[in-house]
Amino acid sequence: MKRNVVCGDHDALIDYLYGESDPDQRGVVAAHIAVCQQCADELMALDGTRERLASWVPPEVPLGFRVVSQA
Repeated sequence: MKRNVVCGDHDALIDYLYGESDPDQRGVVAAHIAVCQQCADELMALDGTRERLASWVPPEVPLGFRVVSQA
């Protein structure tokens, strides 16, 4: 889908971040973030959040029971 990037277009930034933009749209976003510090900062923040979520490991929680096979 081709669209012009406007500041605050979170979908365009997320598509760019995850590599889901078509090549033309990727170029439009890249050109926009090169001149728009606000969108470049938002993209960096989204990438940092993505990295933190990817590295998160749920804590070990003792549940007080054990799953066993009936066989």
